[in-house]
Amino acid sequence: MFVRAIMTPAEDLITIRSNNTLKEALNIILEEGFLSLPVVDGDTFVGYISKMYIYEKFIESGEKEFDTFLLHEVRYYAFMDMEPVSDSTYIEEAAEAFFRNKVMFIPVVDRKNHFQGIVTQRSLFEVVLKVFGLKDAKITIYSQDFSGSLYTIVDVIRRHGSNITNIAQYDLGVLGTQEISIRVEEDDPTDLVEKLKSKGIKVREFQAARK
Repeated sequence: MFVRAIMTPAEDLITIRSNNTLKEALNIILEEGFLSLPVVDGDTFVGYISKMYIYEKFIESGEKEFDTFLLHEVRYYAFMDMEPVSDSTYIEEAAEAFFRNKVMFIPVVDRKNHFQGIVTQRSLFEVVLKVFGLKDAKITIYSQDFSGSLYTIVDVIRRHGSNITNIAQYDLGVLGTQEISIRVEEDDPTDLVEKLKSKGIKVREFQAARK
């Protein structure tokens, strides 16, 4: 999946221009309850400005009057912690960028470097929750024969009439034991767990779906 599928498009964003004053930027930030604002000139992403950054720069400036400092233009204080990503960037790469950089959002541009929108941490995490089925019921299984166990597990779940939303394997480092974490579309997997156990599958624990 590309980031264009989960980004907030530019037309839906509140942005500010680089020739606006810090006062105008701060007023919007406070009125809208934002932590920061994208700074965009036409279709060019310039950077972003945050409330904390404005306060920090005022202290560093040595100016005595905050109102006077706020008359400066945003262009001199907008900054970027990272470069924009392409709208054809995979969301996995965007997730990695969030881990590497302390940013509130990632700017997105097209092939011509025109600003398209932003990807927020929330939109990314919502996709992760959906793709990995993190709200679905979870069954944790221990096995020393991953391939053999997986074949049996999948067959039991199929016959039970349920769907698998995610499978993850972890090596516990103890006598070749593997932990198999399975997410299934079940409100309460108790009956399914019993069927797995009847086939010799060692179910370590299970959890019902989260609402």
